[in-house]
This record gives sequence, C-alpha cells and structure tokens, in this order.
Amino acid sequence: MNNYIYLSITINSGDHMAMFDPNYTKLKNQTELDILKTIRTALYEVGYPGGKYLEKLQIIAAIYQLYRAKDLVRDLQKKGDYQFRDLITSIYVDIDGLSREFEYLRDHPTVERCDLAREKLFEVRDKMVQLSKNVGITDGEISNILRDYTPRPNEDITSYRKQTYR
Repeated sequence: MNNYIYLSITINSGDHMAMFDPNYTKLKNQTELDILKTIRTALYEVGYPGGKYLEKLQIIAAIYQLYRAKDLVRDLQKKGDYQFRDLITSIYVDIDGLSREFEYLRDHPTVERCDLAREKLFEVRDKMVQLSKNVGITDGEISNILRDYTPRPNEDITSYRKQTYR
C-alpha cells in the first residue's frame, strides 16, 4: 500500500509568491538579453562572411529576426530614463539599414552584397555586446548566448570576405 503525503501551502492575501508575480520574474536587463539572442539567431541564419551564397529562406529568416530586434530596440528607446540612449539609437539606425539591405538581397542576391550585409550584422553584434556589458551582463553570459558567434580578440570580419569564393 502506498502512503502519500499531501502538503498544503497557505498563502495569505498579502503574501506574494515570486513564481506568480511578474515583477520578480522579469530581469532588469531582459530586453537587452532578448536583443542579443535575436541577433544571435540572425547570425546563425547568415553565418560568417566568406563567399557563401544565401538562400532566400535564410534571408527572409534574417529579415524577421532584424524586425524583431528593431522592435525590442524601439522599446528601449521609449524608456525615458534609459542611460545609454546614444548607443541604442545607433544600434536602431544600424538595424534599420541592415533590414533594408537584407530586403534588397531577398530580390537581388549577390555574393559580394551578402558578405557586406553579414559584416554589417557583425558590427551590430559588436555594438550589442558593448551595450550588454554596459548594462551589467557578464562576459560569460554573453559568450553563452552568442556561442559560435562570440567576438574573438583581434577579430577581423573583413578577412573572411577576402578569402577566395568557391
């Protein structure tokens, strides 16, 4: 025969459980983390520069991720007391231009323009890493989020483009 022990947790009307309270579950820098994850997903779609032709589906997926990142950046811009307003505005302008570039690539893909768009995406990644460090996200968290696309010391993205096309 199995004996079951039932526990009952009583919650008084004034008490809050952190599990159900959204104030406890949202991190202070959650939006920056979401932008970084979105940029990572776009990087996974297009990869490093270096002469690889992008399929239309990859370009469309990158466009979707860039629009999502643009919306998240716009949310940060709307905060009146946001400390890094200049950097977030610069990131917004870069993402906006990059989304237009990928929209053009969707209809007129060339290897050279794909590589230039990839390089611009890596520049956005670098700015997002800088913003993430400014808001208190550690290097370990950043490298855990970006994984294969973590910035390397003395990394030169243009060197990938200079390789021969196959």
